[in-house]
Amino acid sequence: MDKRKDTRIPVQKRGKDKKNRILLTAKKLFIEKNYFEVSTNEIAKQAGVSIGTLYSYFSSKDDILAELLNDYNNSFLPILKKINNQESFQAFKTDTKSWLSYLIDQLIEAEDKKFHLQIEMLSFVVPKVFDLRKKHNDQITDLIYEYFLYYANNTAVHEIRLLSIIIFDYISALVDELLYNKHSSSEKDDIKKYGIDSIYTIIKTHLN
Repeated sequence: MDKRKDTRIPVQKRGKDKKNRILLTAKKLFIEKNYFEVSTNEIAKQAGVSIGTLYSYFSSKDDILAELLNDYNNSFLPILKKINNQESFQAFKTDTKSWLSYLIDQLIEAEDKKFHLQIEMLSFVVPKVFDLRKKHNDQITDLIYEYFLYYANNTAVHEIRLLSIIIFDYISALVDELLYNKHSSSEKDDIKKYGIDSIYTIIKTHLN
């Protein structure tokens, strides 16, 4: 199949609508089936555009996936903006548990559950997905690191960096548990509470 190497950026509403329709259709198909089982021909057909139109916006299926991943990452930027200010840093220092609860709630609310599962699967086999997922994780880990620097008095910088990685993994596991496993409302509340208590204990133990 002849793929166009030079893709264009739509400037008119009609062009933007077509591109968005391609992206939404591809995302739906990736979730419903499997990324590897979906072809660009199928995406174009389901989106109601010609294959030539699809290739005028995207050079390949990987290119479509990359833009979807970029959009996924960008959906978390408002969270980072909300907690990247002096007021939030002070709240973390004075009421760490409430701050952790707020962060977890924000991550749960922003998560695209079905697409996230596809990302997790693809990150093991598609290097570009792994890299983009790592970029997303690093953004949050780096901000946690900044909070720990603000919180700590005598802890070595290297130890703070390691702790931020561990705490991010812990928070991610807690969010995944609350999102993807079946629990009653009371069980979710207990899991979240005990998870936050555990994270808080680790922070208090290792930062001084």
